[in-house]
Amino acid sequence: MQMYQIREANSGGKSKKVVVYIIQKYLNHYIPIIYKIITQLKK
Repeated sequence: MQMYQIREANSGGKSKKVVVYIIQKYLNHYIPIIYKIITQLKK
């Protein structure tokens, strides 16, 4: 999987797609955590 992503990134055109995919995974993981912190601070 990792090797495949590196090859994709090296092809140039698809590198942006890989970056967007990583960012989306990152955001999907952290948005709920950030949301919980914000809701706790508002109380």
